[in-house]
Amino acid sequence: MAWRGAARQAWHEEGWVRGVKYAVYPQPSGKPRGTKVSKTRRARVMERDGQACVKCQATEDLTIDHIHPRILGGRNNEDNLRILCRPCNSRKGGRVEVQREGD
Repeated sequence: MAWRGAARQAWHEEGWVRGVKYAVYPQPSGKPRGTKVSKTRRARVMERDGQACVKCQATEDLTIDHIHPRILGGRNNEDNLRILCRPCNSRKGGRVEVQREGD
């Protein structure tokens, strides 16, 4: 299950719960959230991206980012992974970034 969006009430197995900040939606991928990227795949992505954030070229506090987020059905394949520093990854969040023409 994934948590998303704001709600004033949410249904729980025991009934309606008021004041809940997030509502529950099933995950489209069907896989449990938190499935980790393997160490070998992580190393290949790091090597491919030059061991630096692809947005700001930072070389410290690096993380693996899913271009198409897992919460939206993205997979752990190398085409869907890139290196971002923690601040860039936090700004992106669980969204898919859209490139506009001219950017």
